[in-house]
Amino acid sequence: MNDHAVPTISIDMDKPCTKCGVMGAMQNGICLECATDAIGKGAKKDVMRFIKIKVKSEDGKNRIHLEFERPKGGDYDQYMLNSIDAPAPSFHDALQALAQDVVELCELPDDYWHRIIVKGVSFSYGGEQEVMGATITATMRLMESNAPLNLNTPHKAEEPYAETGDPKQLLDPACTRRLHILIIEAEQFVKGVRQQIDAFAGAPV
Repeated sequence: MNDHAVPTISIDMDKPCTKCGVMGAMQNGICLECATDAIGKGAKKDVMRFIKIKVKSEDGKNRIHLEFERPKGGDYDQYMLNSIDAPAPSFHDALQALAQDVVELCELPDDYWHRIIVKGVSFSYGGEQEVMGATITATMRLMESNAPLNLNTPHKAEEPYAETGDPKQLLDPACTRRLHILIIEAEQFVKGVRQQIDAFAGAPV
């Protein structure tokens, strides 16, 4: 019996978006449309753009590893953040929601998603429009081995790099939306958003 919860992005229809005010906010406070619009199609030159978003395990601790660029003088400054701080739960939700895309991109059986742990995403920006492309990294639990199987999805782009392009080289629109949500979560982490800890949890009443 499967005891794994399906990775989801929760939307509270009774909660207004902090950006546009429309009802229907995700865990990070903004709606799905604002999350997508904040990144837009391809790479935006007026915002940070991510090269890597990963969760690394080092010395028994999870570290959030981010590599990103910010525009400066017609080029980009590069930054790296490697932190043991726990992100907001919505960060992990957004990352693990990509498990279904790993299954599809690696052409695995549909019911394998619960055996997959998504570790990160590597991004690229190609063509004149600097179109975003992505490779998702994950591990899959094996039934007859103690060590997991390492998985890297084929690199695919958000849009064709040119007028003519092979549809097999493109990301599914639903996968693209999930990637944009993860980017928003990574931006929030860079800005200092962390897991909220209840200081009174377990205190005597």
